[in-house]
This record gives sequence, C-alpha cells and structure tokens, in this order.
Amino acid sequence: MNHLTDEQIAELRLQMEQRVSSLVDYHEDIEASNPANQSDRDDYNESGDDAVENYEMLESDSLSDTATEMISELNAALKRLEEGTYGMDDVTGEPIPFERLQLLPEARTNVDTRQDD
Repeated sequence: MNHLTDEQIAELRLQMEQRVSSLVDYHEDIEASNPANQSDRDDYNESGDDAVENYEMLESDSLSDTATEMISELNAALKRLEEGTYGMDDVTGEPIPFERLQLLPEARTNVDTRQDD
C-alpha cells in the first residue's frame, strides 16, 4: 500500500464508504419492493398473473443478491485498507495502480492478472 498517498487512500476510503451506503439503501429498497416481502401479497395474487409476480420476485432477488455481493466486496476492501494490504495484487503481490482503484476500488488484482474480480 506504500504506492498510495494518504490523499489517495482517503479518497478511495470515502468512495467505498459512500458506495456501501448507497448499496445498503438500494438493497433495502429492493427488499421493500419485492412482492414476496409485501404484507399485501394475497391481494397481489388475486390479480391472476402469477407469471408476472414470479418474474418480479426473481428479478428482485437477483438485484438483491448483486447488491449484497457488492457490499461484501467493498467491505472486504475496506478491511484490507485497515490491515495495510489494500491495493496489492492478490496473485502477484504487485501494486494495483491508483487509476484502476479509482474505477474499481474493490479490485484485488491488476488488469493483467485478474481472473475473477
């Protein structure tokens, strides 16, 4: 993490914290709008269109899973930041350029070595 300045680290930390906050809000909105989580679900079923309801539930679940995964990735990056290992390629141990971290602050590898970011 020596390749990052204090200002860069502060910028990346703020960016990640803001993204986590936004994703938590987004996740809560998705959960609240999921037909499976609504108290008036019986009324919804009376519409007779179970296919629409099933599609909306699947879509909502998928969005919720994606938000949860992103929150986990960002929290892991914040933990690496605290541990002093943030910004280092998990595979090669080489520094990840600041420009890449600005675009993808949860990045674990450089572009050349990434497998499953």
